[in-house]
Amino acid sequence: TATHASAGMSGRRFSAVAIGGSEHVALDPRDESRRLVTQVERFFSDRCPPSPKWLACNRAITPSLQDGPMCGLVALGMATEGLCPHLAEQRADGIAYDLLQLAQARGVSKQGEMFSAHHLAALAREHCRLNAEVDHGIDVKRLLGHLSQGWPVLVPYDAAPNHEPACMQGESAHWCLLRGYLLCFPEATPALDACSDADPQQPSLRHASPPWNVHTLLDVCDVRESQVFVLAQQGKSKREAAWPLALLRESNANLQTPDRRLREEAGAHVLPENLDDLRDKIVYLSPHA
Repeated sequence: TATHASAGMSGRRFSAVAIGGSEHVALDPRDESRRLVTQVERFFSDRCPPSPKWLACNRAITPSLQDGPMCGLVALGMATEGLCPHLAEQRADGIAYDLLQLAQARGVSKQGEMFSAHHLAALAREHCRLNAEVDHGIDVKRLLGHLSQGWPVLVPYDAAPNHEPACMQGESAHWCLLRGYLLCFPEATPALDACSDADPQQPSLRHASPPWNVHTLLDVCDVRESQVFVLAQQGKSKREAAWPLALLRESNANLQTPDRRLREEAGAHVLPENLDDLRDKIVYLSPHA
C-alpha cells in the first residue's frame, strides 16, 4: 500500500489492472508445488533437515498483476476464484476495479491503497459476499486448517525488492494472498502417507488436495512453525512463492508507519498515522455456507 512495494503503492494513478500479457490461466498446483519444493531446498536449506520429506497442499489460483497501489484489492480479487458464484464470470482484474470504485465511494481509498485489514474485510463481505474475519496474529493450526479447506488468507507484510517478507517498519507494506502450504518433515511417517498421495516425479513430495482435514495429521505429528512454508501470490509477480511462515509472521508484526514518501504526498492517499490496522492482522476468507 505504498509507492514502490509499499502496501501495494507504485505512485502511479490507477488506470487499469494489468495482467502482464494475454495469458490468464491458473497454473497446475501440483506442478507449482514441485517447483517450490526445489526452490525452498535451494534458498532455505538452513531451515530444512537433511533429505526432507514434504507435504504440499496448494489451491489453483489465476495470477493477476497490479497497476498502482492495488495490492490488497488485487489479492482479494484473486481470492474470489472458485468461492464467489456471483463473480464467476469476472476476472480478478475486473473484480479489483469494482472493489476500487466501492472503496473510493466508502472513502477508505483513493488510488487503491488499503492500509486497513478491517476495511479490506468489509469490502470482501459487501462486494464479494464472503465471510471475512480479521484475526490478531498467526495461529499455526488455525492457518493450516483454513488453507486445507481451499480457503485463502490475506496477509499484510513488508516486501523486500524480490517481494519476500522483510522487516522495514512498514516502509514497504504490501498485501499477499496465501493459497496453500508446504510442510517439511525430517523423515517419512505413516500418518503422512495415510493422508496424502505420492508425487510421481519427486519421491520426497506428497500431496493433499483441498479440502482435507489437516488435523488428522496435526493430532499425531507435532508440526511446528519452523516446518511450515506458506505458498503466496502477490500482485507484482505471476510466480507463486514459498516463504517460511516465521519470516512472514515477523514481517507482519513489524509494520509500524507508512512509507515516508507517501506522507510527503499530502492528500494523494487515504493514509493513517500508523499501521495499527495492518500490524499483527490477517484476514481469513471463506464462502458462505
